[in-house]
Amino acid sequence: MKTSLAVLVMCLCAAPAFGATEAEDAVNRGNALVAEKKCEAHFYIGELYLLRGDKARAVQSFRECVAGGLTWLTECWSAKAELERLEKP
Repeated sequence: MKTSLAVLVMCLCAAPAFGATEAEDAVNRGNALVAEKKCEAHFYIGELYLLRGDKARAVQSFRECVAGGLTWLTECWSAKAELERLEKP
């Protein structure tokens, strides 16, 4: 949340100098960064749950990671692999 606020303040300050389009682009880049961080966090939280033996919560965290659709992130495809492994019959 702190990152989003910082990006918003930066965009509001930059808007008069650069114009609305550039400010909107900066907000979109900020949103993408926040989405990446959320995906990464969900993956590592899932790994922590696995270490603690809580498979159900791990699966939930991995699903949250994958739901973001950020397939270029190592954590996203790693979460997919973990889900495949954990959900095997």
